[in-house]
Amino acid sequence: MVRLPLLYLLGVTTAALLIYETTLVIVSMMHHSTITLGRFDRIARSVIVTPSVHSVHHSRDPDLYGANYSSVLSVWDRVFRTLRLPCGPIQHGLDTHDDHRSVRSLLASPFRDVHNRGEP
Repeated sequence: MVRLPLLYLLGVTTAALLIYETTLVIVSMMHHSTITLGRFDRIARSVIVTPSVHSVHHSRDPDLYGANYSSVLSVWDRVFRTLRLPCGPIQHGLDTHDDHRSVRSLLASPFRDVHNRGEP
């Protein structure tokens, strides 16, 4: 709710906001998909954040924490030196949440005692 008045004060038009938000949703869906771009990935990632580049952001490897925060353009990770390119298979997720393999477990997870990892 704070964002909308700020965008209005900055002069962002409704059309520009809709285009931005729509692009962001589409790109986010692409990032979290299993789409592979093959040989095109190497070229594309020089301009945009591809699914393979974004997947590094979800790695369990501590050396890759704090990497690949850009949403659309990969230039921002280059500028802020947070770009890490994928090299080999990446194990995703959190070490503390391996038990969330079912829909029931995922739905119950907010109600679990995180410290004891007990059942809800």
